[in-house]
Amino acid sequence: MVRMAQVDPQDDSTQRFIVWHYAYDPARRERRNQVVAAFDNYAEFEQYIGRAQAELRIRQSEHGVDPKEHFGGVVKPPGHDAAKRTRREAMWRLRQGTATEQDIADLGSAVSISRLEEGS
Repeated sequence: MVRMAQVDPQDDSTQRFIVWHYAYDPARRERRNQVVAAFDNYAEFEQYIGRAQAELRIRQSEHGVDPKEHFGGVVKPPGHDAAKRTRREAMWRLRQGTATEQDIADLGSAVSISRLEEGS
């Protein structure tokens, strides 16, 4: 088996292809996506998911592993996590009524804001 170069899934300065394993997490007592690997190359990302899914199918047929369990992933471009955090914080301030013009701009074009004023 060829060893693939992995990257830090938390490194927001680079594009990364993150592999998730959807499975039961006993610590949180729920099924959820759990990060298992991250790559800087789409081909390696796809190859890893293919191998992991094939191994999982074998375990599911032989050992009765949860049929909902699977592998998948997501592509995160540089700055994705920082932008997401900025939008989340702006939305929080908007709900609190303390949003600035910059907060509204940070929400992007996908969000529309209306205001109802008394007496209008």
